[in-house]
Amino acid sequence: MQFEIKSWLDNSVLFSLETESLKLCVEAAIKSGARLDRASLDGASLVGASLDGASLDGARLDGARLDRASLDRASLVGASLVGASLDRASLDRARGLKYFPIQIGGHKHWLCTTQDGDLQIGCHIHSFEKWREIAEELGVSQEYSPIDIEIYKLHIEHIERISKLLWKENAGAKTD
Repeated sequence: MQFEIKSWLDNSVLFSLETESLKLCVEAAIKSGARLDRASLDGASLVGASLDGASLDGARLDGARLDRASLDRASLVGASLVGASLDRASLDRARGLKYFPIQIGGHKHWLCTTQDGDLQIGCHIHSFEKWREIAEELGVSQEYSPIDIEIYKLHIEHIERISKLLWKENAGAKTD
Protein backbone atom coordinates (compact mmCIF):
# COMPACT_ATOMS: atom_id res chain seq x y z
CA MET A 1 0.00 0.00 0.00
CA GLN A 2 1.23 3.52 -0.76
CA PHE A 3 1.59 5.75 2.32
CA GLU A 4 2.14 9.49 2.17
CA ILE A 5 3.18 11.79 4.98
CA LYS A 6 1.73 15.21 4.22
CA SER A 7 2.20 18.68 5.62
CA TRP A 8 -0.81 20.04 7.50
CA LEU A 9 0.21 23.52 6.32
CA ASP A 10 -0.11 23.11 2.54
CA ASN A 11 -0.94 19.40 2.06
CA SER A 12 2.37 18.86 0.24
CA VAL A 13 3.85 15.35 0.38
CA LEU A 14 6.87 15.24 2.71
CA PHE A 15 7.58 11.56 2.17
CA SER A 16 5.95 8.67 0.33
CA LEU A 17 6.60 4.93 0.37
CA GLU A 18 5.01 1.66 -0.70
CA THR A 19 5.00 -0.35 2.56
CA GLU A 20 2.79 -2.23 5.01
CA SER A 21 2.01 0.51 7.54
CA LEU A 22 2.24 4.21 8.29
CA LYS A 23 4.62 3.35 11.13
CA LEU A 24 7.08 1.74 8.68
CA CYS A 25 6.71 4.72 6.35
CA VAL A 26 7.53 7.20 9.14
CA GLU A 27 10.49 5.12 10.29
CA ALA A 28 11.82 4.93 6.70
CA ALA A 29 11.39 8.69 6.29
CA ILE A 30 13.44 9.36 9.42
CA LYS A 31 16.09 6.79 8.50
CA SER A 32 16.45 8.48 5.08
CA GLY A 33 16.94 11.87 6.74
CA ALA A 34 13.65 13.34 5.54
CA ARG A 35 12.44 16.32 7.55
CA LEU A 36 8.91 15.77 8.80
CA ASP A 37 8.43 19.35 10.01
CA ARG A 38 4.72 20.28 10.01
CA ALA A 39 3.78 16.65 9.26
CA SER A 40 0.14 15.74 9.73
CA LEU A 41 0.26 12.64 11.93
CA ASP A 42 -2.84 13.14 14.06
CA GLY A 43 -4.10 9.81 15.39
CA ALA A 44 -1.18 7.87 13.85
CA SER A 45 -0.39 4.49 15.38
CA LEU A 46 3.37 4.66 15.94
CA VAL A 47 3.57 2.19 18.83
CA GLY A 48 7.17 1.07 19.32
CA ALA A 49 8.41 3.21 16.42
CA SER A 50 12.08 4.14 16.18
CA LEU A 51 11.99 7.92 15.69
CA ASP A 52 15.41 8.80 17.11
CA GLY A 53 16.73 12.11 15.81
CA ALA A 54 13.52 12.87 13.91
CA SER A 55 12.83 16.42 12.82
CA LEU A 56 9.17 16.88 13.76
CA ASP A 57 9.10 20.63 14.38
CA GLY A 58 5.53 21.93 14.14
CA ALA A 59 4.20 18.41 13.47
CA ARG A 60 0.68 17.55 14.52
CA LEU A 61 0.66 14.36 16.55
CA ASP A 62 -2.61 14.95 18.39
CA GLY A 63 -4.06 11.66 19.58
CA ALA A 64 -1.12 9.71 18.12
CA ARG A 65 -0.18 6.43 19.77
CA LEU A 66 3.52 6.72 20.58
CA ASP A 67 3.62 4.09 23.33
CA ARG A 68 7.12 2.57 23.66
CA ALA A 69 8.32 4.76 20.77
CA SER A 70 11.89 6.02 20.85
CA LEU A 71 12.08 9.79 20.24
CA ASP A 72 15.59 10.26 21.61
CA ARG A 73 17.19 13.48 20.29
CA ALA A 74 14.03 14.23 18.26
CA SER A 75 13.21 17.86 17.58
CA LEU A 76 9.61 18.60 18.55
CA VAL A 77 9.72 22.41 18.64
CA GLY A 78 6.15 23.64 18.24
CA ALA A 79 4.82 20.10 17.76
CA SER A 80 1.30 19.40 19.01
CA LEU A 81 0.88 16.26 21.12
CA VAL A 82 -2.55 16.92 22.63
CA GLY A 83 -4.03 13.62 23.75
CA ALA A 84 -1.07 11.65 22.39
CA SER A 85 -0.30 8.43 24.23
CA LEU A 86 3.36 8.25 25.27
CA ASP A 87 3.31 5.32 27.69
CA ARG A 88 6.92 4.17 28.18
CA ALA A 89 8.11 6.32 25.27
CA SER A 90 11.73 7.42 25.40
CA LEU A 91 12.32 11.17 24.98
CA ASP A 92 15.95 11.45 26.09
CA ARG A 93 17.40 14.76 24.91
CA ALA A 94 14.31 15.49 22.82
CA ARG A 95 14.09 19.22 22.07
CA GLY A 96 11.09 21.49 22.07
CA LEU A 97 8.95 19.99 24.81
CA LYS A 98 8.25 22.81 27.25
CA TYR A 99 6.12 20.56 29.42
CA PHE A 100 7.08 16.90 29.48
CA PRO A 101 3.86 14.85 29.39
CA ILE A 102 2.64 13.21 32.57
CA GLN A 103 -0.02 10.49 32.29
CA ILE A 104 -2.12 8.45 34.67
CA GLY A 105 -4.51 5.77 33.50
CA GLY A 106 -7.60 6.43 35.56
CA HIS A 107 -10.25 3.75 35.92
CA LYS A 108 -12.68 5.72 33.69
CA HIS A 109 -10.52 8.13 31.67
CA TRP A 110 -6.83 8.85 31.12
CA LEU A 111 -5.34 11.97 32.67
CA CYS A 112 -2.55 13.58 30.66
CA THR A 113 -0.83 16.94 30.78
CA THR A 114 -0.72 18.90 27.54
CA GLN A 115 2.25 20.64 25.94
CA ASP A 116 0.81 23.91 27.28
CA GLY A 117 0.86 22.70 30.89
CA ASP A 118 -2.88 22.06 31.15
CA LEU A 119 -4.52 18.78 32.14
CA GLN A 120 -6.69 16.65 29.87
CA ILE A 121 -9.12 14.16 31.37
CA GLY A 122 -11.06 12.33 28.71
CA CYS A 123 -11.97 15.01 26.17
CA HIS A 124 -11.92 17.91 28.67
CA ILE A 125 -8.83 20.17 28.84
CA HIS A 126 -8.41 22.80 31.58
CA SER A 127 -5.78 24.40 33.78
CA PHE A 128 -5.16 22.78 37.15
CA GLU A 129 -6.83 25.76 38.80
CA LYS A 130 -9.96 25.31 36.68
CA TRP A 131 -10.02 21.56 37.38
CA ARG A 132 -10.06 22.30 41.12
CA GLU A 133 -13.10 24.54 40.54
CA ILE A 134 -15.12 22.22 38.28
CA ALA A 135 -14.07 18.65 39.16
CA GLU A 136 -17.06 17.98 41.42
CA GLU A 137 -19.69 19.45 39.07
CA LEU A 138 -18.20 17.89 35.94
CA GLY A 139 -17.89 14.51 37.64
CA VAL A 140 -21.58 14.57 38.58
CA SER A 141 -22.56 15.60 35.02
CA GLN A 142 -20.49 12.67 33.68
CA GLU A 143 -22.29 10.30 36.08
CA TYR A 144 -19.22 9.60 38.21
CA SER A 145 -19.98 8.18 41.65
CA PRO A 146 -18.91 10.22 44.70
CA ILE A 147 -15.91 7.88 45.20
CA ASP A 148 -14.94 8.24 41.50
CA ILE A 149 -14.98 12.02 41.89
CA GLU A 150 -12.76 11.85 44.97
CA ILE A 151 -10.31 9.51 43.22
CA TYR A 152 -10.04 11.85 40.21
CA LYS A 153 -9.60 14.87 42.48
CA LEU A 154 -6.66 13.02 44.07
CA HIS A 155 -5.26 12.26 40.59
CA ILE A 156 -5.52 15.96 39.67
CA GLU A 157 -3.73 16.99 42.87
CA HIS A 158 -1.06 14.32 42.34
CA ILE A 159 -0.31 15.33 38.73
CA GLU A 160 -0.23 19.00 39.67
CA ARG A 161 2.33 18.34 42.40
CA ILE A 162 4.48 16.24 40.05
CA SER A 163 4.28 18.90 37.32
CA LYS A 164 5.45 21.58 39.75
CA LEU A 165 8.46 19.43 40.64
CA LEU A 166 9.32 18.53 37.04
CA TRP A 167 8.56 21.83 35.37
CA LYS A 168 9.94 23.93 38.27
CA GLU A 169 7.24 26.53 37.97
CA ASN A 170 3.81 27.18 39.32
CA ALA A 171 1.69 24.98 37.03
CA GLY A 172 -1.40 25.90 39.05
CA ALA A 173 -1.08 29.57 38.11
CA LYS A 174 -2.46 29.03 34.60
CA THR A 175 -6.04 30.01 33.98
CA ASP A 176 -8.45 29.13 31.17
